[in-house]
Amino acid sequence: SSTSLMDHAVVMDLSVLGKMMGHDPVKIRKFSLKFLQSAHAGLDEIRQTLQQENWTQLAALGHRHKSPARTVGANSYADLCMLLESFRQGGDAGQAHRIIVQMEELLQRIENEINRDIS
Repeated sequence: SSTSLMDHAVVMDLSVLGKMMGHDPVKIRKFSLKFLQSAHAGLDEIRQTLQQENWTQLAALGHRHKSPARTVGANSYADLCMLLESFRQGGDAGQAHRIIVQMEELLQRIENEINRDIS
């Protein structure tokens, strides 16, 4: 089902950032918020691209946002970005929309978790 990925997902593995930032909470928070900001902007761009059914661009955006997500330990989000990459040759707008909705929900959960863990 479409929720299974969400239900069992570790929303964000902050230990990934911890290792990278020498477990400095200030740096981790700053980096996490920067990721969120960029992911929100990216999602806006992804939504517009889907409306235009520009599949090549959609796949490119999925690709572009996958690495930053992995870098901060948001692996489930990165997996959803990877699914968007598969639309390179075109695809089902409904299916792409469902992936984007999951990305939005997951991003909200990541944001909640960052605010809870790091505040």
